[in-house]
Amino acid sequence: MFKSESKSILFSKENILISLFVSTIFCLFIISGENSLEGLRFTKSHDGVMIQKTTFDLINHFSGGNSSWSIFDLASRSFISFGGLSHNFVSIPTAFIYSIFHKFMPSIPENILYRKVFIFSFFPLLNLMMTFGYNIWLKILKLNNLIVSVLLIPFLMTLFGNEIWGLLYTSPSIVLLPYLLIATTFILQKKIKIGICLLIPTLAVSFSQIPLLFTAYILPIPWMLFVISGILNYFKSKEVKSNFYLNKYLAFRTIIVSLFLSIIISIPKIASIPNFLNKTLIKYKIQEDSLNISFIEKLLDIISFPYVKGPSQLIDIFSIFFFGFAAFCIFYLALLGFIREDLKIQKHPKIIKGFLKTIKSISFKNKTILVLTIISCLVLSIEILYIVIDLKENYVTDTNRLNDIFNISEIPRRNFTKINPLKFLNYIFNFKVNRLLNGGGFGYIGLIPFILFLIGVKETFFKVKEDLRKNILISLLTLLLILFLLAIVHPAIGIIAFIITSLLYPFSFLQNNLSMLNYQLDYLLIPFISLGFTSLLIELDKFFKTNKSNLSLAGKTISIFLISYIISFYELFKIKKFISYGNATYEKLKIDEGIINGKNKKFLIDLQNPILITSPVFNYKGKLPTVPKKGFNYKNLEEYSMDNNWKNFRSKNLKNFGTKFTHTGDYYKTVFLSRYESKPFIYETRHKSIEETELKEWPLNFISIKNDLKNQEIEKISKKYNYSDLPNIIDNCTQNYSYDCLYMNKISINITSNDLIKNYKKINNQLVALKLPRFIDHIATNIFLDKKEVKLYILNDQKKLFFDTSQGYLETDSSYDIGNIKKNHIVFKQSIIDYFKANSANNLILEINSPNGVSIIREVDANKYTYYLNSNFNDRFLITTPYSKQLNIKQNMVDIDFYKSNSPVKGLVEFNSKFNGITKLDISYKNHKNSNKSFLLINSLITLITLLMIIGIITNYNLF
Repeated sequence: MFKSESKSILFSKENILISLFVSTIFCLFIISGENSLEGLRFTKSHDGVMIQKTTFDLINHFSGGNSSWSIFDLASRSFISFGGLSHNFVSIPTAFIYSIFHKFMPSIPENILYRKVFIFSFFPLLNLMMTFGYNIWLKILKLNNLIVSVLLIPFLMTLFGNEIWGLLYTSPSIVLLPYLLIATTFILQKKIKIGICLLIPTLAVSFSQIPLLFTAYILPIPWMLFVISGILNYFKSKEVKSNFYLNKYLAFRTIIVSLFLSIIISIPKIASIPNFLNKTLIKYKIQEDSLNISFIEKLLDIISFPYVKGPSQLIDIFSIFFFGFAAFCIFYLALLGFIREDLKIQKHPKIIKGFLKTIKSISFKNKTILVLTIISCLVLSIEILYIVIDLKENYVTDTNRLNDIFNISEIPRRNFTKINPLKFLNYIFNFKVNRLLNGGGFGYIGLIPFILFLIGVKETFFKVKEDLRKNILISLLTLLLILFLLAIVHPAIGIIAFIITSLLYPFSFLQNNLSMLNYQLDYLLIPFISLGFTSLLIELDKFFKTNKSNLSLAGKTISIFLISYIISFYELFKIKKFISYGNATYEKLKIDEGIINGKNKKFLIDLQNPILITSPVFNYKGKLPTVPKKGFNYKNLEEYSMDNNWKNFRSKNLKNFGTKFTHTGDYYKTVFLSRYESKPFIYETRHKSIEETELKEWPLNFISIKNDLKNQEIEKISKKYNYSDLPNIIDNCTQNYSYDCLYMNKISINITSNDLIKNYKKINNQLVALKLPRFIDHIATNIFLDKKEVKLYILNDQKKLFFDTSQGYLETDSSYDIGNIKKNHIVFKQSIIDYFKANSANNLILEINSPNGVSIIREVDANKYTYYLNSNFNDRFLITTPYSKQLNIKQNMVDIDFYKSNSPVKGLVEFNSKFNGITKLDISYKNHKNSNKSFLLINSLITLITLLMIIGIITNYNLF
């Protein structure tokens, strides 16, 4: 195609380096500014928060801290709960960049540095990966050229990337979608070796990031592309074979019969669904008076009889079997279509011999790489296995979606999106409407790209001559149509499309209608847009030649580039605006004013200092902040409802208060709230894995000590120190291994004006910081606990002038922060220094509290917490963390037998003290081999595999 025109410079070889450069500029423009990611609060309520959290945890790991110290804090952030391995490959470089900046620019507040580094390294890296991948994919499809690479692809990456840049919800695996498409295309082109070599590592990396999200939202596209292409190829055969396994008509009949049997067998179960008739009338907007309701109800009772009174489990099994068999037959036909050589199949021994011959021909170097890859995949698999087994033994996990596989009787329970064509056009053409997460909306595409897509579709049918390439493009179009019908027009059409999709991709039942596939559909338009764009350039070139234009070749090229970039920048402003209207971005990085624990307070909730070394002491049981939301559209509240369980709560309360996810940053969920909250009203980052979700009587403290002796309360030990003396005192305690010396429930640190003026360091023009002594560097302020754990006040003639507690941002001159803005520092405004210079007789007092029996002095490392406790022999310890056999607890270096708690809360950790008096308690998670290195190891492996894959593509670039 386009052979005669390819001599023009406009259609010369693609330039991927320029493409990456332009794409990065576009990306930086989109993500910068107050109304984009740079000004977005990091408070997400869905599993996509992993893309922030993984980098956050890695930085903690590098710094020796462990705010996500529990394997279950990690594992509870996914649908089935083994998404604990959702470590994405750009986290290592992002964490490394952060470490470099933090080392050489220590004056930058760490919470701000993290935000800037994350935004301006993570997303450009993702963008570069996708831009490179789509350049290669279009090259393989013979649709890439100079103009497409340096102009169209960067623009399309920005246009279609709004789901990633504006939402932060999509699985990070989406960045590997083009590489999965490259691998699938190679396989369809019978370039098996290179296709498999790309496919295996890409699948391994993608799956290990977020297993279920990847299986539900990313894998369907390459899988169905292969299946559809194989089926089209199979039915192109003109011969009708007599063999059972080759007869196309017999295979087709088998699929129809199996599907029919599955549906028929499922009907009794469907008819037995409570309120099935009423739900159907509402869903399809059928008037009751147009039907004989009593007759239909009797008919449903008769139809449901075999399921209600008969062998219901057997009916389920048969229905699932027949549907699964139909899906297997379709995949089998696709394989036959793929290996088709006049539909002749080689015998198995011959295939095995060929495979062994291929293995022998591989060089030693490549065999070494293959072995290392296999070992890496085994390490990932073993780590996943540890988590899955432990969760299976100790936790109640949500597995309903796995139980729905092949189960066609579950379809009536699904809520298929109903978007009429006019509303769909409004979504994709109107940049002022962003409903990507609300009502099944689609992202902004724009009129010009859509027109180019239609032109590309026309060219596919009338201009593309090569059978293989045409087959792939038509398969893409078929896939687009099926996925589009899932979310458009009418529920009945959605159900039919879902059945077809489930036959083509058996794991469709994992998620509710594959809803998030909407966010990837845009990327499937790219080949057709490129084809349409190139055909327009050819027509323009012909026009110049026909009219004998005086413009030189350079002039023509510059004109096309200039006009195209002007249009592109015009669209970029629209895209940036579109992102600012998103559901995720209405909550800007600004100070809120609301009620926390019954008190009016200014606060700003955001992901805080990523190198904070912290450990819990008190459990927060109060309400989340209630904040009136300004400028929120209350008219369409019901449209945003996620399910009927909390719809009533939302409609009654959301008018006055912000949503829970708005005010609960991931930092707080992980460190303070996620273990202690009662069941939330909203679908949040973590799905609780503890045995009970409706918990009301939580312990007040992270470690509670109880005994059977009445009126015998553990002694509360209070100590006072001067700021200048404290470091030496603690060092002497640790050198002498004196637990008594390290034990205290309350500590008061006297900071004189001289101490403050002499030792403070300037963070920036507004903030100053004073370093805390060693062994209390785990202390951090918490706006939810207010003054329960930490107090700071100025002692002025025996009067106490208290500071306001903040976390990460100082809202007023009387605000202070510990640990969030600067690790191991008290941070306050510059005006405090000026105050003490003028009032040198005044002192600054820092008071730190701890529950009875638990010392303030604690130690934290990457895999362990150490507490100093005061107890009687056989006192009962209750630790507010989930029970697990993977826990390891030592008291005075002796292993402790622990068990599941029953009261007041089930499923927590409980044990009895083996000692009297002050003891040392070590609590650690993930005590399997190399547990302290596994997080870093897994992330490094994923990063290495991905880099090797990209390097392999670059070094073999000329072979594509």
